[in-house]
Amino acid sequence: RGYRKANYQEPHYERIKQNERFSSTRENYHQKHYYNQVEETNKIRPYIGLDIITTNIASGTEEYDDAYTYFDDKSEALSFVVGAKFNKNFGIEAFYQKSAESEKKKYEDNGEYLEGKLNYTAMGLDAIVYMPVNQELELLASLGLGQYDFEASYGFSYNRMYDDTEEFDSLGIRAGVGAQYNLTDNLALRAMARYVKMNNDEYVRSLTELSLGIRYMF
Repeated sequence: RGYRKANYQEPHYERIKQNERFSSTRENYHQKHYYNQVEETNKIRPYIGLDIITTNIASGTEEYDDAYTYFDDKSEALSFVVGAKFNKNFGIEAFYQKSAESEKKKYEDNGEYLEGKLNYTAMGLDAIVYMPVNQELELLASLGLGQYDFEASYGFSYNRMYDDTEEFDSLGIRAGVGAQYNLTDNLALRAMARYVKMNNDEYVRSLTELSLGIRYMF
C-alpha cells in the first residue's frame, strides 16, 4: 500500500509543478502582450494621403464687384497630405490643395452675358485629435491654419468682350470633424466636414468643405 500511495502522490506533485509553469508562462505572455500594445500605441506613424473635396464658397463684402458676385459658389478640389500620428489620440497633417476652376455665366437678352471664374490653391497645417470607437473606427476633430491664394476673373459681352483678372490671398482658420475607418494596419478611409473662416473676407468670406480620402500609414 505504501508503494501504491507513493505512486499516487507523485503525479499529483507533477501536476502542481505543471500548473505553476503554465501560470508563469501565461503571466509572461500577458505581460509581453501588454508591453507590445503600449509600444504600438506610442509608436509614431507617418503617412501620406489624398482627398477629393467639394467646396461651397461664400463671397465676401465686395458684392457690387462682378468678379465675385458672379463666380460659381461650388468648386471641386484635390488635397495632397503628409502627416504623422504620434499616439492613439493625437497627430498633425500638412496639406497642399488645388481647386478646379469654377465658372458661372449670367445670360442676358440678345446673347449678352456676364461671366465669373474663380480658382485657388492652399497649403497649411492641421492638428488632429483621434477618438477611437473600436479597433477599426475612429472619430476625428481638427483645427489648423491655411494660406489661400485666389485668382478671380470676370468678363461681359456688350458688342465686344470685356474682361479682367484679380489675385488676392487670405489666411484661413480651419475647423473640422469626421471619421476614419481603418481597413488594415496600413490603409484607412477618411471623411471630413470642415469650415474655413477667412481672415481677409473682402472677397471670399468662408469655405465649407466635404472631403473623402485615403491614408497610407508606414
